[in-house]
Amino acid sequence: AEDVLADTAAETLASLPSPFRERLAGVPVLLERRPTLDQVREGVDPRSLGLFDGLSDAEVQNAEAAAQPTRIVLYTGNLVGSFGTDEELAEEVEITVLHEVGHFFGLDEEDMERLGLE
Repeated sequence: AEDVLADTAAETLASLPSPFRERLAGVPVLLERRPTLDQVREGVDPRSLGLFDGLSDAEVQNAEAAAQPTRIVLYTGNLVGSFGTDEELAEEVEITVLHEVGHFFGLDEEDMERLGLE
């Protein structure tokens, strides 16, 4: 299942149009089992499928606090535990990656809902 997860995440990013792909080049996509206790204490839902953490594209372009790392995290335990087949998992990984990429480019939850990325 983690192979499906990693492969789908890579394919989703590779399928983005060139300008977006290039601006995301320095943003790693990490696989972690679940949100940490510290993250949950800070307000991250322990059932989250993914997380955008760090500076948005606009903040990176303005060079604000450049020392802060930007990353996208996929929570493997939550994804694998929520979707039974490889096909369902791949579909949800694609949606989750695009959702977190949307946050990087400054979209909020309402924007995500309109785009079907919730």
